[in-house]
Amino acid sequence: MANQQELTIRKYWTLIGINSTAHAIRAAREVGLFQQLLSGQKTFGELVDACDIQPNLTTRILDVLVASGLIEQYAEHYAASQTLGLLAQYDSDLGDYYLDSMVGQLRCDLPAGNGDAYRRHQVARGWTRTPLAMQAAAVLEIGQKRRDLRILEIGCGSGVWTSTLAFRDPGTTIVAIDHADALGEAKTMIESIDLQNRWKGIEGDPTSGELPEGPFDLVVIPELLQTIDDALAVTILGRAADVTRPDGEVAVIDFFDPIDAKKRSLATAVQNLELGLRTPLGRLRTAPEASQLMVGAGLTSALYAPLTNAPQNAGLLMGTRPETLN
Repeated sequence: MANQQELTIRKYWTLIGINSTAHAIRAAREVGLFQQLLSGQKTFGELVDACDIQPNLTTRILDVLVASGLIEQYAEHYAASQTLGLLAQYDSDLGDYYLDSMVGQLRCDLPAGNGDAYRRHQVARGWTRTPLAMQAAAVLEIGQKRRDLRILEIGCGSGVWTSTLAFRDPGTTIVAIDHADALGEAKTMIESIDLQNRWKGIEGDPTSGELPEGPFDLVVIPELLQTIDDALAVTILGRAADVTRPDGEVAVIDFFDPIDAKKRSLATAVQNLELGLRTPLGRLRTAPEASQLMVGAGLTSALYAPLTNAPQNAGLLMGTRPETLN
């Protein structure tokens, strides 16, 4: 087992490596290496000629990018990895467009984002939640313990969460409320898995828009509470309870801060930082904190199940509506 000095040295070089890799990625993007590779496999010579760049340094940058897994090497050819394809589509600048505001926000020279760009970004990359959505459907035992449900989704985003539930149970129907851009993305996903006859989208602000008439067997609120303050969260949960049938359920699917701060992963800490930069009041709560908000809205004490198919700390909280709401 490594001693403390060895661990410290490893951490030091790991941080140096992270920063160097980030700079190599930015340099490769700026000189056009990624653009060339995204158009197809290229040899070293083809890359140097196409980008008009210095060969000696190029080979070292390519070595770093191959070691990072962002590009792949096959004999004399280099190719874009699937990860590079994702970055090019959703985060081509690695988030610099909001991370560059960090110093300004720290010095109170710039305000936090208003949340709109963050919401649109979450919709665009929502399909990356598919493994979590499949795990949530298994935890809820959709098609077995829970079936033939009428589901309301408050803030459907890309539609990945409840479409996964309905796909597992042919008797389940969905009503979703969200902004027009999100509904467009959700509709595309719904049609891709042939669920359009069991899905209805309603345009509206999920934080303030009027909810459709209930009762619903299950109300799902995915990735919404992390973006708002406690008071608004209780209001939304209360409105969800109002349209849930007695003994029906409200499910909050979200990302949570661990109770023990020592167990907070880098991915979770970075996610919470992003919320702080891009939303006025968003933050990751612990599961018990979110559970107390559900109780404050009149639901029973929520049961928590972790969702482990993500680097961040995801989970599902399930509360039941009592016969009579306070």
